[in-house]
Amino acid sequence: MIGMLSLQNRVAGLLFCAGLLFITLLLIRSNKLSAQYAVVWIIAELTMFVLLLFDPVSLAIMRLIGATNASSTIFLLGFVLVIGVILELLIRVSEFSSKLRVVNQELGLLRERFERLEESLTDKSTGEYRERGKRSV
Repeated sequence: MIGMLSLQNRVAGLLFCAGLLFITLLLIRSNKLSAQYAVVWIIAELTMFVLLLFDPVSLAIMRLIGATNASSTIFLLGFVLVIGVILELLIRVSEFSSKLRVVNQELGLLRERFERLEESLTDKSTGEYRERGKRSV
């Protein structure tokens, strides 16, 4: 059939997907990959399994996007997946950056409050009076 994957390409794709799934599960098990991030990868890997195993699904997607070759269809879907994962990671980095900025601002305010409290306790214990902002040497 024109546009279908050869047996060699299909086996190579299945081995690649199986290896990637195995690595993903190992990373989850060793707590190096969070389960929330792994869900996207596992769904993508299972989707690739389905595309490689069931020709009618691949043909339907090929017709939908107007492709003439199954390999180019799978490549396009992989490219879209990578762009999606990059976009998701950029969103998460942006969220963490905003949270980090807020935490740093709160830390600065707490540090200033702590230093003022420490100065007032030092002044009370020694009986000295210090004006705010001035430190004795």
